[in-house]
Amino acid sequence: MATLRHARPHLLRRVLGPVLALLSAVVLVLGAAPGASAASRSFGDARGDGAADITRVTVRWAATLRVSVKHARALRDGDTYTAYVSTDPDRPGPEYRAFAQPNSDVLGVRRISSWGDRGRAVRCPGFRASADTFDADAPVTFSVPAGCLGGADGPVRVTARAQRGSASDWAPRARRLGPAVRQG
Repeated sequence: MATLRHARPHLLRRVLGPVLALLSAVVLVLGAAPGASAASRSFGDARGDGAADITRVTVRWAATLRVSVKHARALRDGDTYTAYVSTDPDRPGPEYRAFAQPNSDVLGVRRISSWGDRGRAVRCPGFRASADTFDADAPVTFSVPAGCLGGADGPVRVTARAQRGSASDWAPRARRLGPAVRQG
């Protein structure tokens, strides 16, 4: 019996040692895999260049496209924030636009053919937008499931626009798409 007790720890170390090493390697590989988390990119915009002043846009792209638009000035009722989205690298402009007005039911996703196109509404279960005049520091956010973007699974490019009355601020620039973000 005494021999068996001493053999067990030795046997456990012999078997568990390689198993634990293998599991550690798998965890490291999966942690570094490109699809392990959402891809993300941010780009800035000059401060003070618009009445509804965008300062930074962050784009995260996984099963859902998440766009966060930071601004330097408090939101007002009637402002409109729009995220233009390009899912087709062969087209020069966006195919979709998500939009929201602070503290209202004016929000949605539309399929468009050009920057100025009003487009047609896209049925988009799971679409979320947040634009709050009561929290001056909160960014305007959009969450658009990939299924609402034609099932896109390649890189996307986004442009944000803030409109207050007839004045607009664009990021990165007027009618220019931001950097490509691969789906993570």
